[in-house]
Amino acid sequence: WLGPVLFLAMRGLQEDRLVTTQREEIPTRILRFDRDSTVIHQPEGAPERRIPVEEVMRIHFGKEEAVKSDPTASRIRLLQGGLLSGRLQGFKEGRFLMEHLVGPCSIRREDAKGVILGPLSAPIPEAREEKGDLVILERDKAGEKGKVVKEAVSEYGELVEITDARVLLLVKVKQEGAEPKSETREFSRADVRQIHLETSETPPPVPVGWFAKVIFRNGDKLIGVLRELDETTVRPLDAYGALSY
Repeated sequence: WLGPVLFLAMRGLQEDRLVTTQREEIPTRILRFDRDSTVIHQPEGAPERRIPVEEVMRIHFGKEEAVKSDPTASRIRLLQGGLLSGRLQGFKEGRFLMEHLVGPCSIRREDAKGVILGPLSAPIPEAREEKGDLVILERDKAGEKGKVVKEAVSEYGELVEITDARVLLLVKVKQEGAEPKSETREFSRADVRQIHLETSETPPPVPVGWFAKVIFRNGDKLIGVLRELDETTVRPLDAYGALSY
């Protein structure tokens, strides 16, 4: 059992809606989430009520609104199926830094599956039998009759750094009759479209708590444990503690 679906992460002052596992929909105001695994809410004109989290299927904060995603935003795909979008400020010392809808956030490299920095218009290059992180770049090349076309190029290695201007990748270069040598390669960030990260076969332990899927107004989602829920804030902690802000 995963838990309820929570829509939104930045709350307004509108009326909320709580849907129980019995499909009962209650117009109410969510007040807080207690550590004894109960949700405290207050329907209009009624006293506070308590409901166990096991009986909550969905909480919707405020009125229904169409998803407003930003097509120009960078996206980080999380290991457990979540996705966060915003302005990727960079990657350094094992963490991705992103300016998200809810503010600055930090994501551990081992808990991310990949990064999308921009749309890829050229065909994806054929995968090679190589280990490591995969960086897909898109560059111009001369086509038939001198026409400029887009070409996707793949590079394998270990992601070292992302800045506003560049992406650094540590690669192993084969040498005849000797051990491969390490070499740092620099790519223009403007050319990089996707980064597929090598993932561990043994994920870290999952924390204990109230698991839920949190859906933001821009369509992003986060699956994990709630660490705070009150009248103004929904603060999720993703499944393996990867997100902090």
